[in-house]
Amino acid sequence: MGTITEERKRERPSKIAFLSSILSFLPFCGVIFIFPALFLTGLFYFLSKKNPEKYGGIFRLRVSFILCLIAIIFQYGLFFTFFKFKIEQAEEAKYKITIMRLYSAAGALENYEKSKGVYPIGESAGELEKQLDEEKIEHLPFKDGWERELLVESRMWDYSLTAGSPPKEKRETFPILKAQKPKPVFPFVGSYEQYDKLSQICH
Repeated sequence: MGTITEERKRERPSKIAFLSSILSFLPFCGVIFIFPALFLTGLFYFLSKKNPEKYGGIFRLRVSFILCLIAIIFQYGLFFTFFKFKIEQAEEAKYKITIMRLYSAAGALENYEKSKGVYPIGESAGELEKQLDEEKIEHLPFKDGWERELLVESRMWDYSLTAGSPPKEKRETFPILKAQKPKPVFPFVGSYEQYDKLSQICH
């Protein structure tokens, strides 16, 4: 009986190290067990080599060390996959925001045309937003999901509206939106020049 008890005492340190190495495989939270497990494994392995009468379980300690190394790779892969998924999720959300803002901007330009009979004149998002605000036409920011200005050019008879390519994702480019009811260019040529000069004076 006494021999069995002594043997259990000899094996106990290696069992503690082995259990710690097993706990290292717990998803995410297992990280906190890896380095204590490595430390205990190394410590008890050293003690078992120096004092084998008191410390045993060398084979178990070797297995524990290998498990710790595998756990490091496992946890790294787990965190890498998790953060990659989160980044892709964020990019997907920004892509959807861009689509939503594109159609919002197009709707605002169409509402302007319904109100004024012509589309606003401008070659930048800032110019057009200012005119829409003056007419109190509601719209979302003329920016994509990455807070870059939408690419827009508007004339009295038509407009072209799109966004730059997603910076991180290899996606198709965003659609180019045009006026729902484009007007003939020629009737607007003279009035466009007058309107353009007038808008430059006013702005």
